[in-house]
Amino acid sequence: MIKKISGLFCLVLISMAFSCSSDSGDSSTTPTTGSSITASIDGQAWASMTGGAVANLSQIDVIGESTTVLQIVGLKMDQSSVSLQFPIDNLAVGTYTFNNDETGTLSYTTAGGAAVYSSFEETGTFSISISQVNVSAGTISGTFSGTVLDFDGNSLSITNGVINNVSIMSTDLYSNGTMSLSRNGGAAFTMDNNQSDAKYLMIMQNSADASVSIFGYNSTLTSDFGVYNITIPETAAVGTYDLTTTSGYSAGIGNAEGQAEFTVSSGSLTVTSHNGNNVVGTFSFTASNGTDTVTITNGNFNVTHQ
Repeated sequence: MIKKISGLFCLVLISMAFSCSSDSGDSSTTPTTGSSITASIDGQAWASMTGGAVANLSQIDVIGESTTVLQIVGLKMDQSSVSLQFPIDNLAVGTYTFNNDETGTLSYTTAGGAAVYSSFEETGTFSISISQVNVSAGTISGTFSGTVLDFDGNSLSITNGVINNVSIMSTDLYSNGTMSLSRNGGAAFTMDNNQSDAKYLMIMQNSADASVSIFGYNSTLTSDFGVYNITIPETAAVGTYDLTTTSGYSAGIGNAEGQAEFTVSSGSLTVTSHNGNNVVGTFSFTASNGTDTVTITNGNFNVTHQ
């Protein structure tokens, strides 16, 4: 059976792209600022957040055989998403068509993940024209279109699809441990691998720069709603690091659609222990987008990386 892109996977993948930013990030491993996906869905314009699209090489299982595919996902703050998947054999300039195909799929998830439409359903179609693959920069651009259906057979037409300068990443995603924090002096809350309370944690490990990024999602519709991120090197040593100046150590807050990106203006992260792959620490920082300022205090984390 094919390994389909889940709503949570989309959220984690895109969190690398939508403004979890600081002044100390390494631009060589950060998704391209202008990366985006746009399309018309049944005649209605749809566009990902600015910088809100990313591509990831993944292994999927199709009828007992492992296949490497490129998965491209664009996300809006309302959690609607457009995702594309196709074998890396087709990762070259040209036009490729997939009809009711397991390895080549186009999907659309409505706001809040309420419904999923896919070209993998019967009568579904998906065509992609790759116009540019920049191997050195690790980006891809092109156009796409197709017909996607939900489980009841209701169809949507996706036209005028554009993939604009989307970064290709190689990452591992998993969840364990905890991350807690307070936002703007409010009560502390904890995010872990239990999604039942809408507060959950995901870890993204990037082999390209040997980094470990911890994403805490608070999906409750309160003043604490948001995506909170810290990044450390896999080899992080015990000590305290300035989040605005120390290479490899950064933090960030996700911005809403149409909202300016947050930039960390001050803050620090302390690694209190790193035994084997288990790393424990604390953090605090202040981030601003020119209009809003968010202060994170009482931050702590305890996770085990791979």
